[in-house]
Amino acid sequence: MGKTLRAVMGAALLFWGAPLPAAEAFEVSPMSHHLDLSSGAAGRVTLRNPRVEPLPIEVRAVRRSISEDGTSSFTPADADFLIFPPQALVPAGGAQAFQFQYVGPTALDRTAAYVLYLSEVPVSQAGGITVQIIFELGVAVYLHPQGARADLRLEGVRPLADGSAEVMVRNHGGRLVVLGPQGLNEVAGAAGGLSAYGAAATRNFGSPIIPAYSLRRFLINRPVQPGESAPLEEGL
Repeated sequence: MGKTLRAVMGAALLFWGAPLPAAEAFEVSPMSHHLDLSSGAAGRVTLRNPRVEPLPIEVRAVRRSISEDGTSSFTPADADFLIFPPQALVPAGGAQAFQFQYVGPTALDRTAAYVLYLSEVPVSQAGGITVQIIFELGVAVYLHPQGARADLRLEGVRPLADGSAEVMVRNHGGRLVVLGPQGLNEVAGAAGGLSAYGAAATRNFGSPIIPAYSLRRFLINRPVQPGESAPLEEGL
């Protein structure tokens, strides 16, 4: 009987207690696409195989929904994309390009978020019990309606009993936003309201995605006091 252990890397990073050998993983670029529906909504992903043996890969698409607290849920969406090739055997030390074309509904009033998963296909092992680590990388695809704009506004900062705070941000526009290096300080009016929290407003606050026409609630740590150590980054 064979046994397979799947290691899923939906956010492109996998944290383990000890690093895995580089040859066990594979590389995908780019990791995200922001596409305008009016320009064809097509793209390409390149996978590089650093291993010394061929790598069997398959690609699947899922629709992504983000809740107020940043939790993601996924539903199958293969019918919304044409992917070529849908499967490939990437040679040792080689690369493979995967082309994708969005063919789903185009009359959208807001950004649609998807993930294309590039998954290693498990190889059957003859005889005995085997444990095989299967890698999967997710590539974010955001489809924006023509002319859609984001409109982020700070709705409030609610201090909590432990010194942390809940930050509420609403996107009044039809374009999804992925916060960048400045984190919550990118939101109009947030820099002043969050100044007491320092770097906590720029990192370690969970998912940076703010969907269109949606409220997001972020939890940030209390400010570090003199003589204290900063909290560890989530996932390390």
